[in-house]
Amino acid sequence: MARNRVQFQKGLSLAGFHERYGTEEKCQTALIAMRRPDGFVCPCCDSVHHSWSPVRRHFQCSDCRLQTSAKAGMIFHKSKTPLTKWFLAMHLITSAKNDISGLELARQLGVKWDTAWLIKQKLMEVMRQRNSIYKLDGDVQIDDAYLGGAKPRKTGRGAGNKDPFVIAVATRDGKPTFMQLRRVAAFTKEAIRQYGKANILGTCCSCDPQHADRHLAAYEWRFNRRFDLALNFHRLARVAIATAPVPYRIISPARRMAELPG
Repeated sequence: MARNRVQFQKGLSLAGFHERYGTEEKCQTALIAMRRPDGFVCPCCDSVHHSWSPVRRHFQCSDCRLQTSAKAGMIFHKSKTPLTKWFLAMHLITSAKNDISGLELARQLGVKWDTAWLIKQKLMEVMRQRNSIYKLDGDVQIDDAYLGGAKPRKTGRGAGNKDPFVIAVATRDGKPTFMQLRRVAAFTKEAIRQYGKANILGTCCSCDPQHADRHLAAYEWRFNRRFDLALNFHRLARVAIATAPVPYRIISPARRMAELPG
């Protein structure tokens, strides 16, 4: 029996990752190369004349003297967590077929659970924002499902402890190509119509609910990029560098007291 080429990809091994991004200097070099492939341009005066401080890791414009961090304007802007841990988190999240829990991520990174939780939420937000620019086309099949665990309340459709979402899969020759996972207000004709209008071309137009969109986005992101696993770290890193900062206060209000690790 022939092996599935997608399933049996080599991907980027942990040893290979550490060889490329195993030090802060290697991560810094990669970050600058992805963010500024044509060199530094001062965000204040547009001058290209500058100096670089390897100790403080910032650029200084030679004309207006503005100092700019290499991480400025990125998803990890002002983060005190080393880039090596951010890069390793991106590798672990993109290479995990069935996701990685916040607790396991904390163990792998050697950080507190709160730090790992925030890193994961921010990276999933990067995925969510990236997913939002794509629309499905061609033959699209839609099904519905609920997100949420069992609780002693009403069960089945209409359960107050579950979030409804739709699974839309574009197919080619009967095989799935790309997928979307999107929350909807309810499984009504109007809700599904609104989803289709916003996300599908050719149509008539233990997870906290507040985090559901990002968790669904992470699964969607990995599924749609399963064809070349070795590139997935670079894909996420490149988009993370281009994504504006998402402050802790934006993500954290949804957290509940004594929230369980996950």
